[in-house]
Amino acid sequence: VFGYQTKQLIQVNILLGHPVDTGSTPQQIVDSGNLLGNHFFKKRYQEDGLVAHARLNDGSILIFRGKDQKGRMVLLRLSNPQPDNENSKDLKITLSLSYIEKPGEPDAYKVNDGDF
Repeated sequence: VFGYQTKQLIQVNILLGHPVDTGSTPQQIVDSGNLLGNHFFKKRYQEDGLVAHARLNDGSILIFRGKDQKGRMVLLRLSNPQPDNENSKDLKITLSLSYIEKPGEPDAYKVNDGDF
């Protein structure tokens, strides 16, 4: 994602699993999430705002959220699996990894009241 004013890279998103990689099993996606989460836990992130293995209201799991010493955020989220049927092999799990340069001050276009 490029910033509105800076025109520079402000966010990177990486997706694993459904629908990007239909060849991965749900267990492989979960294992990848745990591996990445453990890697981030070993790094030095600010205590303020640090989140580990939290279930969100939509049923997804926030494996890791933390800000480094410069305020840049890493966000690792496992989607809420939705099986097509009773077979757990049909779980459609997505792992998303985001790196956000300035999470508190996004360089995004702001829509003013009355613009529409």
